[in-house]
Amino acid sequence: HLLSKRRNRAWVPANGANLSPALATSLLFGHKRGAFTGADKDAEGLVESAEGGTLFLDEVGELPVETQAQLLRFLQDGSYTPLGETKPRRSDARLVAATNRDLDKESAEGRFRKDLLHRLKVLCVTVPPLRERREDIPLLFNHFLEKAAEGEGMPPPRLAEDIWGPLLAYHWPGNVRELQNAARALLVASHEKGVAEPGLLPPYLREARAHPQSGITLHSVLDASERRAVEEALRNAQGNVAQAAKGLGISRQALSRKLAKWRKKGKA
Repeated sequence: HLLSKRRNRAWVPANGANLSPALATSLLFGHKRGAFTGADKDAEGLVESAEGGTLFLDEVGELPVETQAQLLRFLQDGSYTPLGETKPRRSDARLVAATNRDLDKESAEGRFRKDLLHRLKVLCVTVPPLRERREDIPLLFNHFLEKAAEGEGMPPPRLAEDIWGPLLAYHWPGNVRELQNAARALLVASHEKGVAEPGLLPPYLREARAHPQSGITLHSVLDASERRAVEEALRNAQGNVAQAAKGLGISRQALSRKLAKWRKKGKA
């Protein structure tokens, strides 16, 4: 959105989970007063709010079938009709949708419209679950820990070196949100000591130390995480090693040594 011509217009997030057909339709397309019980005034829908911008619809796979039909119409010609109205309106909002469901399977089993699925699958980006990209765990965990500390107005704790064993061994069924919650829990638990140690992690994470996945080592994951951080810093600095090192908080010489080491191993 920020890199598109729509960057100066609205980015409007929405969630399609756990909504009745009337509420889902009202959320997206708005309603007139009296359209349903509790509709005591006219309401603008998110499609109208996102006019000229981008509507991000999370959990699109959970939209009621009735609302799916109206969303299909909007994607086909840009028109929609608020609940309780008869005259169509138009919007050129762009739709970005996300789901954790297998929509091909949902469509085959009649829970998601095939024609809507085809409309949505213009460009697909698959985000692997956290357990399949463990090299991201240190970067994400540090980020969430710093954001949680900032929100509480306190410094983030110092991380003990052996904190990563349980975090990398756990299978993270709740994905990135679960990792974020673990960071918040560790912030609270380590507040008095100022040091985040494995013993302060929730029990389910401490127990994960005994069940590491085969082929995964702490060194390999941390090395991959470090390389990703360096690559991002170099991209942001447009290849300027000194500037990238400054952004990483290390010396230019230290960064040069890392790059030389990875080149020697064929990883840079």
